[in-house]
Amino acid sequence: MNIKLKILCLYLKNNFNFFKIKKIIENSIDIKNEKNKDELEKFVEKLDISEEILAKYKIESLENIKFFFEEDFPNILYQNNAGVIFFKGNWNLLNDKNLFKIAVVGSRKPTTLTTKWTEELVKLLMELENICVISGLATGIDTIALKNSKIRISILGNGIDYYYPPTNKKLQQIIAEEGLILSEYPPKQPPQKYFFPYRNRLIAALADLVIVIQAAKNSGSITTGKYALEMGKELLVTFISASPEFEGSKELINNGGRIVTKPEEILNYLPFSKKIDNKNVEENTNILKIISDKPGITIEELSYILNIPIPKTIEIVTNLELEGKIFFDFNYSIFIK
Repeated sequence: MNIKLKILCLYLKNNFNFFKIKKIIENSIDIKNEKNKDELEKFVEKLDISEEILAKYKIESLENIKFFFEEDFPNILYQNNAGVIFFKGNWNLLNDKNLFKIAVVGSRKPTTLTTKWTEELVKLLMELENICVISGLATGIDTIALKNSKIRISILGNGIDYYYPPTNKKLQQIIAEEGLILSEYPPKQPPQKYFFPYRNRLIAALADLVIVIQAAKNSGSITTGKYALEMGKELLVTFISASPEFEGSKELINNGGRIVTKPEEILNYLPFSKKIDNKNVEENTNILKIISDKPGITIEELSYILNIPIPKTIEIVTNLELEGKIFFDFNYSIFIK
């Protein structure tokens, strides 16, 4: 049995827990040293591993599987405890240094405003060259982002030959042909609830920039954002409404995500695009005085008085909240702190 087959059997036997396998191997040899591949082979050869488990997962070929010790396996995946990856499509996208990879994630049930915002964002990005969009394949923001992108990578919370959600079967097939589909799970593996939040670390890891468009409290999008912050990635968070659907977005902003209120602002974070100058709100408007004079004022009322769009108003008051000058109370009423 060759080294790939043994590692795969070990991986399947341990219920796709590569972290456990990684620790077992690293405690025995230094696999970070490329010269030690021979030692890895000798170590694995000593393991008593049966091939019977391959039948359970209906795996007949190693053709669409990449392993951590292969030269074209991105080190960032190994660093984030992924060492066996099933794939369909163009694996070279992962190592293309000319591509700027942007993760776009968000709610499965986006608001009408958020849907429009995402469509405008992706349209804007597609006017640039060498942009690759990375996302999951959930309904909502993920689907909108992937459908409207040219170069795309999707990371699944199920096997590459399992279609979930079923409504995205055609999209999954198209991405497999034109882009890249990745999964840590065997081809026919159905999704499990915990697969998705764990999968999100790879979305963040492979991206140069992470954008969370709409995240409710305790949503999967928050996990992607948190992974991005932990990895030191640039995290952009849209905050275009004060509704509960954006509670998670607000949390990410409080933890270090950069707020954006319109698609054009994203360009300021791309290394090769023209920077967009943000228009300053009228300097003579004393927002704090308005809030002080009208305690409990709402976003909508403040937007009307300032004569500026609600998204821009949200940006301003959010920054004031982060500075500790105001706070939100019941029904997002605003008060001086």
